Amino acid sequence: MAKKAENTETSRRSSGRPRGTDSTREAILVAAREAFGTSGFEAVSLRKIARDAQVDPSTAVHFFGTKEGLFQAVIEDIVPATEPLVAAIRSGAAGEQIARIYLGVWEDPTYGPAIQALLRTAISSQQAIGLLRTALMGVLDSSGAKSGGPSPDDPGVALAMTHLLGVAFGRNVAQLPALTRMSIDELSAMVGPVLDGYFAMRPHA
Repeated sequence: MAKKAENTETSRRSSGRPRGTDSTREAILVAAREAFGTSGFEAVSLRKIARDAQVDPSTAVHFFGTKEGLFQAVIEDIVPATEPLVAAIRSGAAGEQIARIYLGVWEDPTYGPAIQALLRTAISSQQAIGLLRTALMGVLDSSGAKSGGPSPDDPGVALAMTHLLGVAFGRNVAQLPALTRMSIDELSAMVGPVLDGYFAMRPHA
């Protein structure tokens, strides 16, 4: 009887504890990308995301702390996809090459859906867009500091990234026919010279 009581108590103590596996964490991230992309940042709760991922809410709290922490993790998941782009910018690559890398990431089967979900989320929430901006500027800041490359404060970099974002939105989210019927190579050849002009700008003293 004592043994049974001990087992019952152990089960009670452990039932609410997160079972910390990579697959559980990934399931929460997948559910978060879907929920944020479909409903927006403000309308989604951590509890709903946990329910969609079929885990206890305490598990989501264990891994990410808060909804903001979970959104930050979703952003961090796409950071590896930005590394070739950042490397190309800081090495002074041609605008056409930079455009090809950037647009290619949007259509990458691993990162593309997450990036599109993040953009839809950011559009709907000032808080979400602030978190996204901070994270992406941090990537550029750290890489520029290490290499002496361009900073996100450079007007040319800001204009180039804004231009590319607009093209990617038009092609992949709004799906404008004039953009979707072109290949990435064709589109990059058109956009490249414009980017070269932006990157040639010098920041004001």
